[in-house]
Parts: sequence; C-alpha cells; structure tokens
Amino acid sequence: MSNKKFKTEYIILILVVVFSLFYLIFRQNNRINYKLPQLKPLKISKIDKIVIKNSENSIILKKEGEEWRVGDENYKADKDSVDKIIKDISELNIVTLVSQRKNYNLYELDGSNKIDVKAFSGNTSMREFLIGKVASTYDHTFVKLAKDPNVYQAEGSIKDDFSKSIDDMRDKTILSVNKNDITSIKIVKGNDEYLIKKEINSKIDAKSKDKKESVEVSWKLDNKKLDKAKLESLLNRFVSLDCSSFIYDKDKNDLKLENPIYSVELITPGKTFSVKIFKRKEKDKGEYPAITSESKYYFFLNAYSAEQIMKDPKDFIVK
Repeated sequence: MSNKKFKTEYIILILVVVFSLFYLIFRQNNRINYKLPQLKPLKISKIDKIVIKNSENSIILKKEGEEWRVGDENYKADKDSVDKIIKDISELNIVTLVSQRKNYNLYELDGSNKIDVKAFSGNTSMREFLIGKVASTYDHTFVKLAKDPNVYQAEGSIKDDFSKSIDDMRDKTILSVNKNDITSIKIVKGNDEYLIKKEINSKIDAKSKDKKESVEVSWKLDNKKLDKAKLESLLNRFVSLDCSSFIYDKDKNDLKLENPIYSVELITPGKTFSVKIFKRKEKDKGEYPAITSESKYYFFLNAYSAEQIMKDPKDFIVK
C-alpha cells in the first residue's frame, strides 16, 4: 500500500469520526435544550365532565353531586373505573419526546386507533390529549397533547383505563343487603316454596362472674335446624351482588311475562329485597338473565354466581 493511499484512507477515517462526534453532540444538545411540556396536576374535585372518544364508542361521564353518571341514559358509573380515569388525566406526566415528524400511525395516534380524551370543569376545558399504543416496556404510553404536533411518552400504561364501553363503565352492583338485618328468607324454586326463619336465643353464662349474656343465632326451615355455615355462604352472596353485564334490548317489564326458575326474598324489618333468576338460553353463553328489586335494569348473572344462589333449601337441613 502506497503512503499516499494510506494517508487518504487515514484522513477519511478521521473525518468520519469527527462528523460522528459532531452529530452526537448536536443531537444531545438538541435533547437537552428541548423543554418537555410540564403539566401541573389538576385538582380532581374541579373535574365534572369527561369525554372519551374512539372508533367504536363516544362516552360521556358527568358528575352529579358525589356520583358519576355515564351515557345518555345517565347510568350510575363504576367508582373504581372513574377514579382511575380521573387519576390518569390529573397526573398525566410527559417523560420523553418521541417524534416531531407527525408520523402518528406508528404510535396508533391516527384515525381509528387513537383515543380522544377531554376533561372539563363546567364549560372550561382542563385537559385534552390523544392516547396511542402502549410502549414496548409497558411502563409508558404514547400520547399527543392538544395543539402540540409532537408525540410523547407519558408515564404509565394508561390505555386500558380508557378502552372501555359504556357497559364496562357502569356500576355492576345490583343488590346490596346488610345480612345481619335479614330476619327471614323466602325461596321459590320451581313449584316449591320455602320459608327460612331466623331465631335469636339469649343465654346467660352461669359460670362467668359477671353473668355475661351471649346471643346465639340459628336458622330453621319447617322447625328443622339448618347448617349455619351453608346459610351464611348464601347470605354472603347478597352483601354485594354484581352482575356480569346489562341487557339493553329488554327492560324489566318484559320479565313480568316470564316465570323465574328461582326467586329469593330477603326480608328485613324495614324492607324486602328480591332476586329473580330466569331460564338461560344457549346464546347467553352460560349466563342467567335476572332482575332485582334494587335495579330497574335487566342483566346477566354469570353461571357461577347464579348457581351458588340457586341452592335447594332442603340441602341446608342438618342431618
């Protein structure tokens, strides 16, 4: 190799190294000089309306008093779901600039992929942004802020909290009873009717110095003692009974024309609570149509919940 050729290659190598250093320094300086949007946390109590739009749904959440409502029908919204959404909006934290090239399709911030989120206080917009896909680390989500063409990463995997239908956002609790208040239970199973009664017996412990009184609770069916553990398991179902989903093509009045396959009345001193479960159809995928006295909506109970309720009362009798 001639000295001239060697020198030429050496010079080219030096130039490549120098240009590479300049590129890295310039790129790094750009990153340092670029200021990320600093979003102040929103005051949660001020947010009273949230609009969430995607290709399939347009959901409006409104605060009425201390409760949130969802949809045009003003359904009661699930508190946990709303709390997560409000937290995500209020604490939105931009951590990285990802792109300035408007290549939104790469981050699912375009067309049918994006989720449009707007939060209001009265008629005043408090925060607006688009949600794209979750980053590969699952610790961040691609977002675009209103009136800002850039793509950023926001802290947290927040997309799932906003990717919900109205049914997903509804409060699924359709019955809630204080089991200690229940004095009797009326069960109708097919053509058979059963009345289970609570008995409370007070006893004074003669062996104790202070003659302490104890209370014993028992349940009886036709004067036959019932297994307390089994009955408690049944009553626990009604402390907070949730449905799996609501049915929108029927209302509660439709079920008045049908006979339930199983019904329960929980009788307390001030009120009677009822649950009626109807025959399921093959298309219902194992779920049972049902209604309760505390909900005006027609809904499904999953098979497990329904079958844990639809016990034969005779099986509770202590042998």
